[in-house]
Amino acid sequence: MMAKTKRATNRGFTLVELLLAMAGVAVLLISIAVTTIQLTNMYHKGITIKSINQSGREVGDLIRRDGLVVGQGEVRFVAADTQGAGGLGRLCIGSRAYLWNKPENLRSNDPSAAVRYNSTGDAIILARVADPLGTFCIPQNGVYATDVSTTGTMRATELLKGQADLAVYRMDVTPIFDRNGDRAFNISYTLGTNQGEEINTTDQTCRTSNEAENNFTFCAINQFNEIVIMEKAS
Repeated sequence: MMAKTKRATNRGFTLVELLLAMAGVAVLLISIAVTTIQLTNMYHKGITIKSINQSGREVGDLIRRDGLVVGQGEVRFVAADTQGAGGLGRLCIGSRAYLWNKPENLRSNDPSAAVRYNSTGDAIILARVADPLGTFCIPQNGVYATDVSTTGTMRATELLKGQADLAVYRMDVTPIFDRNGDRAFNISYTLGTNQGEEINTTDQTCRTSNEAENNFTFCAINQFNEIVIMEKAS
């Protein structure tokens, strides 16, 4: 009787107990994996939004400083879809010009769709160019200049280079006041990521995670506003 009792106490786990233990471990591993994926997506989303906001602030600072320097200089704006503009948007503030390609031209498989720097062959995303005569915003025989170089006196600088794949979705210039030689403008511009068709162009928002063609984790778009005040020389 004693021997039988000892053998009974040395029994291992039953098959049901092993299955329950394995199921518990599997649930734990799945929970860890799901949490890790969610945290990773949140991290990448945050980095994308930070890139957009940082780029927008840097562009705004340049525009504001250029506006302060020019005094009573001219502000000219040419939309990217203007006839003769070649798909290149333009904002001319005094001796500086800001030039950008439309997002669809940057995404096109046709290399000739986007205007490119003649010195490097790279597509222009958003360039700041030395343009003392404002020639980029003044058409000649109905055609605007598209010869942009990173060298020489023009010294074009790509403002969005090295950031995430970004593009300028929209820019508008609205006069605020013009009094006794003092002028002010509101310059609004929209920057966003530029992968595929992830942006709803109707309302300038990222497609939600349940929409087709969404890339929600790596998509961000934001509108920025900069007030440029030009005061006459005292």
